[in-house]
Amino acid sequence: MGIEPIIGSQQIDARLKHKEEESNEKKRGISIYPFKIKNRYFNYKITSDRLMASAVIDCVLEDEYGRLIPVEYKSMRSKDDGKVYSDHKYQITFYAILLEEACKKACVEGYIHYDDTLARVYITDGMKMYVIRIMSRIRRMVEEERLPPIRVSKRKCNGGCGYRYLCYGY
Repeated sequence: MGIEPIIGSQQIDARLKHKEEESNEKKRGISIYPFKIKNRYFNYKITSDRLMASAVIDCVLEDEYGRLIPVEYKSMRSKDDGKVYSDHKYQITFYAILLEEACKKACVEGYIHYDDTLARVYITDGMKMYVIRIMSRIRRMVEEERLPPIRVSKRKCNGGCGYRYLCYGY
Protein backbone atom coordinates (compact mmCIF):
# COMPACT_ATOMS: atom_id res chain seq x y z
CA MET A 1 0.00 0.00 0.00
CA GLY A 2 3.06 2.25 -0.19
CA ILE A 3 3.36 2.58 3.60
CA GLU A 4 6.87 2.62 5.02
CA PRO A 5 7.87 2.01 8.64
CA ILE A 6 9.80 4.58 10.62
CA ILE A 7 12.94 2.67 11.53
CA GLY A 8 13.93 3.16 15.13
CA SER A 9 16.72 1.90 17.32
CA GLN A 10 14.88 -1.38 17.96
CA GLN A 11 14.91 -2.30 14.26
CA ILE A 12 18.53 -1.17 13.84
CA ASP A 13 19.54 -3.27 16.87
CA ALA A 14 17.69 -6.26 15.40
CA ARG A 15 19.49 -5.89 12.07
CA LEU A 16 22.87 -5.77 13.82
CA LYS A 17 21.91 -8.80 15.92
CA HIS A 18 21.01 -10.73 12.74
CA LYS A 19 24.45 -9.99 11.24
CA GLU A 20 26.12 -11.05 14.50
CA GLU A 21 24.10 -14.28 14.66
CA GLU A 22 24.92 -15.09 11.05
CA SER A 23 28.61 -14.63 11.81
CA ASN A 24 28.32 -16.78 14.97
CA GLU A 25 26.42 -19.49 13.10
CA LYS A 26 29.13 -19.67 10.43
CA LYS A 27 31.85 -20.01 13.10
CA ARG A 28 30.20 -22.76 15.14
CA GLY A 29 32.19 -25.98 14.88
CA ILE A 30 29.73 -28.16 16.78
CA SER A 31 26.12 -28.19 15.71
CA ILE A 32 23.65 -27.03 18.31
CA TYR A 33 20.86 -28.71 16.37
CA PRO A 34 19.75 -32.33 16.95
CA PHE A 35 20.66 -33.40 13.41
CA LYS A 36 23.59 -33.25 11.01
CA ILE A 37 23.69 -30.15 8.84
CA LYS A 38 24.53 -30.69 5.19
CA ASN A 39 24.11 -27.05 4.07
CA ARG A 40 23.33 -23.64 5.56
CA TYR A 41 21.82 -20.77 3.56
CA PHE A 42 21.81 -17.29 5.11
CA ASN A 43 19.39 -14.48 4.20
CA TYR A 44 17.53 -16.92 1.99
CA LYS A 45 15.27 -14.98 -0.37
CA ILE A 46 12.15 -16.89 -1.32
CA THR A 47 9.04 -16.04 -3.34
CA SER A 48 5.82 -17.85 -4.13
CA ASP A 49 3.81 -16.56 -7.07
CA ARG A 50 0.93 -18.86 -6.19
CA LEU A 51 0.74 -17.52 -2.63
CA MET A 52 1.69 -13.98 -3.74
CA ALA A 53 4.19 -13.80 -0.90
CA SER A 54 7.91 -13.48 -0.35
CA ALA A 55 10.35 -13.38 2.54
CA VAL A 56 13.98 -13.32 3.50
CA ILE A 57 14.60 -16.17 5.93
CA ASP A 58 17.50 -15.56 8.31
CA CYS A 59 18.85 -19.07 7.82
CA VAL A 60 17.70 -22.25 6.13
CA LEU A 61 19.35 -25.48 7.21
CA GLU A 62 19.43 -28.58 5.06
CA ASP A 63 19.89 -31.78 7.03
CA GLU A 64 21.59 -34.97 5.89
CA TYR A 65 18.28 -36.26 4.45
CA GLY A 66 17.65 -33.13 2.37
CA ARG A 67 14.98 -31.71 4.69
CA LEU A 68 14.82 -27.92 4.93
CA ILE A 69 14.53 -26.21 8.32
CA PRO A 70 13.92 -22.44 8.67
CA VAL A 71 15.75 -20.57 11.44
CA GLU A 72 14.88 -17.11 12.73
CA TYR A 73 17.11 -14.95 14.97
CA LYS A 74 15.44 -12.73 17.55
CA SER A 75 17.25 -10.09 19.61
CA MET A 76 15.11 -10.68 22.67
CA ARG A 77 14.51 -13.22 25.41
CA SER A 78 12.09 -16.08 24.96
CA LYS A 79 8.71 -16.14 26.64
CA ASP A 80 8.57 -17.81 30.08
CA ASP A 81 11.36 -20.39 30.29
CA GLY A 82 12.15 -20.99 26.64
CA LYS A 83 8.65 -20.81 25.20
CA VAL A 84 8.02 -19.31 21.76
CA TYR A 85 5.89 -16.22 21.22
CA SER A 86 2.88 -17.04 19.05
CA ASP A 87 3.75 -14.46 16.38
CA HIS A 88 7.23 -16.02 16.05
CA LYS A 89 5.71 -19.48 15.81
CA TYR A 90 3.52 -18.37 12.91
CA GLN A 91 6.41 -16.50 11.28
CA ILE A 92 8.38 -19.78 11.17
CA THR A 93 5.24 -21.52 9.88
CA PHE A 94 4.99 -18.93 7.08
CA TYR A 95 8.60 -19.66 6.15
CA ALA A 96 7.87 -23.40 6.13
CA ILE A 97 4.94 -22.86 3.76
CA LEU A 98 7.12 -20.85 1.38
CA LEU A 99 9.89 -23.47 1.50
CA GLU A 100 7.43 -26.28 0.77
CA GLU A 101 5.96 -24.34 -2.13
CA ALA A 102 9.30 -23.44 -3.69
CA CYS A 103 11.31 -26.59 -2.98
CA LYS A 104 8.59 -29.25 -3.09
CA LYS A 105 9.79 -30.71 0.23
CA ALA A 106 7.86 -31.13 3.47
CA CYS A 107 8.90 -28.74 6.22
CA VAL A 108 7.78 -29.87 9.66
CA GLU A 109 10.02 -27.99 12.06
CA GLY A 110 11.85 -24.71 12.50
CA TYR A 111 13.99 -22.99 15.12
CA ILE A 112 14.04 -19.60 16.77
CA HIS A 113 17.27 -18.30 18.30
CA TYR A 114 16.39 -16.09 21.24
CA ASP A 115 19.06 -14.41 23.36
CA ASP A 116 18.54 -16.99 26.10
CA THR A 117 17.64 -20.19 24.23
CA LEU A 118 17.22 -22.09 21.00
CA ALA A 119 13.53 -22.95 20.63
CA ARG A 120 12.28 -25.75 18.41
CA VAL A 121 8.90 -25.29 16.69
CA TYR A 122 7.01 -28.32 15.39
CA ILE A 123 4.95 -27.16 12.42
CA THR A 124 1.55 -28.79 12.06
CA ASP A 125 -0.95 -28.79 9.21
CA GLY A 126 -3.32 -26.81 11.45
CA MET A 127 -0.69 -24.09 11.91
CA LYS A 128 -0.16 -23.96 8.14
CA MET A 129 -3.91 -23.62 7.49
CA TYR A 130 -4.13 -20.80 10.06
CA VAL A 131 -1.26 -18.89 8.38
CA ILE A 132 -2.79 -19.34 4.92
CA ARG A 133 -6.10 -17.94 6.27
CA ILE A 134 -4.25 -14.93 7.73
CA MET A 135 -2.39 -14.42 4.44
CA SER A 136 -5.72 -14.35 2.63
CA ARG A 137 -7.04 -11.69 5.02
CA ILE A 138 -3.89 -9.60 4.55
CA ARG A 139 -4.21 -9.82 0.75
CA ARG A 140 -7.82 -8.66 1.02
CA MET A 141 -6.79 -5.68 3.21
CA VAL A 142 -4.11 -4.69 0.68
CA GLU A 143 -6.52 -4.99 -2.25
CA GLU A 144 -9.10 -2.87 -0.41
CA GLU A 145 -6.40 -0.50 0.89
CA ARG A 146 -7.73 -1.01 4.40
CA LEU A 147 -5.55 -0.87 7.52
CA PRO A 148 -5.90 -3.64 10.10
CA PRO A 149 -7.66 -2.87 13.37
CA ILE A 150 -5.53 -1.46 16.20
CA ARG A 151 -5.01 -4.21 18.76
CA VAL A 152 -2.59 -2.61 21.22
CA SER A 153 -3.61 0.26 23.46
CA LYS A 154 -1.81 3.56 22.94
CA ARG A 155 -0.39 3.26 26.45
CA LYS A 156 1.17 -0.17 25.80
CA CYS A 157 2.44 0.42 22.26
CA ASN A 158 6.22 0.84 22.16
CA GLY A 159 6.31 1.51 18.42
CA GLY A 160 8.61 -1.48 17.85
CA CYS A 161 6.94 -2.37 14.56
CA GLY A 162 7.71 1.02 13.02
CA TYR A 163 4.08 1.84 12.20
CA ARG A 164 2.97 3.59 15.41
CA TYR A 165 2.55 6.85 13.49
CA LEU A 166 -0.23 5.22 11.42
CA CYS A 167 -2.18 4.04 14.44
CA TYR A 168 -1.69 7.00 16.74
CA GLY A 169 -0.52 9.84 14.50
CA TYR A 170 3.03 10.18 15.87
